[in-house]
Amino acid sequence: MPVLLPPGALPAAYRVLCMRCVRRIGTPDDAPMEHECVWSEKSSKCAYCVKQKAPCVPILWFLEEEYAAIVAAEAATPPVPATTLKTYKEVARVADLSSAAMPALRSPFEGAQYIQGLATLAAIKDLTAAVEGLKEDTGKLLAGQARAVSLLGTVDKTTDKVGKEVSFVATAVAKVEKAVGKLAGAVAVAPRNGGKRKRGEEEEGNGENPIG
Repeated sequence: MPVLLPPGALPAAYRVLCMRCVRRIGTPDDAPMEHECVWSEKSSKCAYCVKQKAPCVPILWFLEEEYAAIVAAEAATPPVPATTLKTYKEVARVADLSSAAMPALRSPFEGAQYIQGLATLAAIKDLTAAVEGLKEDTGKLLAGQARAVSLLGTVDKTTDKVGKEVSFVATAVAKVEKAVGKLAGAVAVAPRNGGKRKRGEEEEGNGENPIG
C-alpha cells in the first residue's frame, strides 16, 4: 500500500528530507553539514525528529525549485560545502517568507487559486479607486457647471439692469425732444408787435414835418 502524503507535502522530498533537518543543516553551529536526515521504514518521522520528540514537518509543494537546488548541490562533484549550505538556507528562507505571506496551501491548485484570488482582489481595489476618482472628477465638473450657471445668472441680471437704464434714458430723451418741439412751436406762432410799432411811429413822424 502506498504511503499517503501529508497535505501540502512535496512528493519528491517526502521521507527524504524534512524541514527540521533543513534548518539544522542550514545552521552554522556544531558542524551542521555532518547532519543527515535518516528515515526508518517503521516510523513516520525521521530519526532526528524522533530524537527531538517533535513532529516531522514535510517540505511543502511550493519549495520544489529550492529542493531541486539542494539535490543538485549534494550531487555535485566535487562537492562545494558553501554552495550546499547556501541551498539549505534558501529553502528555510523561502519557507519562512511563504508561511508569513500565504495560508496553509495543500496543493499547486490551491496555490493557483490563492494567487488568482489575490489578483482579483487587487483588480477590485484598482477599480474601486478608479470609481472614486471618477466620482471626484464628476463632482468637480458639477461644481464648475454650478459656478458657470451662477455667472450666467449674474450676467442676465446685469443685462436686465442695463436694459432698464437704457430704456429710462431713451424715455428721458424722448421727453426732452417733445419739450423742445413744443418750445419751437411756441416760438413760431408768437406775434411780432415790435416791428409794426416801429413802422407806425416812423409814419407819424413823417406827417409832422411841414411841407414846403
